[in-house]
Amino acid sequence: MDGKPNHAINLKSGYIGRANVLTQKIAAIDMIAKAGNLYIENPQNIKHINMTFLTGESVGLYDPLSIIKNKLPKAFWTDLIDRDIAVEDTGMAKKQVFCSHRIKKVPRETLILRPPVLSVGIGCNRGTKYKDIWLLTIFSIYDNT
Repeated sequence: MDGKPNHAINLKSGYIGRANVLTQKIAAIDMIAKAGNLYIENPQNIKHINMTFLTGESVGLYDPLSIIKNKLPKAFWTDLIDRDIAVEDTGMAKKQVFCSHRIKKVPRETLILRPPVLSVGIGCNRGTKYKDIWLLTIFSIYDNT
């Protein structure tokens, strides 16, 4: 499959096997993330998710803002809520996608996608120390997750 993905060669029967038609139906998480303008925090985990798709299994998807749910066929994902997210390094962690601006402890194998929704506007008094602004910002982000 090429990087767009527009074209593929079916190794079993070539173009006659309608590989290009199949390409349009295959979900590739990196392409979906790119199309959705999502930041891939840990691209080394893309391979786990794409392999899960190729084997016909579904991934656990934490996507409270429904950013990528509508772009994936329902057969490819199972909805996760906070309590369902694996927090330990288990086999299931390789089959999880966390798509949120929230900061949450997830296993290192979980694919993390960040939507471009974070922005910070700060007003302060002259002479306010950088460290005070930084701590308030971090505290506010963690406190509201």
